Amino acid sequence: WGAYQGMILSLHRAYVAWRGEHRHSHLSRVLCIGGNLLLTIYGMLIFRLASWDQICAATSAIFAFDVNPDFAGKMLRMLPYIALILAVELPVFLSRNSWFWVRDRRPVFVAAVFLVLFYCILILGVTGGAQFIYFAF
Repeated sequence: WGAYQGMILSLHRAYVAWRGEHRHSHLSRVLCIGGNLLLTIYGMLIFRLASWDQICAATSAIFAFDVNPDFAGKMLRMLPYIALILAVELPVFLSRNSWFWVRDRRPVFVAAVFLVLFYCILILGVTGGAQFIYFAF
């Protein structure tokens, strides 16, 4: 896992060296964050699988994306997770302040934000979301 993360970091450093010291546009920043997210999720997938055959089957299933009748139901079950991520990350992205939730905030506010997030994760886990967020080596 560490070597895989190191490879992702090396790709990022190579991109920054190729790009130079120019500032990111919003689009390139979103694409970089999205690419990093996809590579990280793919890494979680391949390190969870037990054999090379499973990795090949899962990878081919990713690129053979097919919308089945149950696709809409699955997407609806993912909406709470997507909304939770957007609720946390959108203000950080729009303000360009990585410390949006903690810097210059009262400690009670910071604790309340993170307790609400923790509560949401617990509720989503109790309602069947645990299969979605479960990860094991």
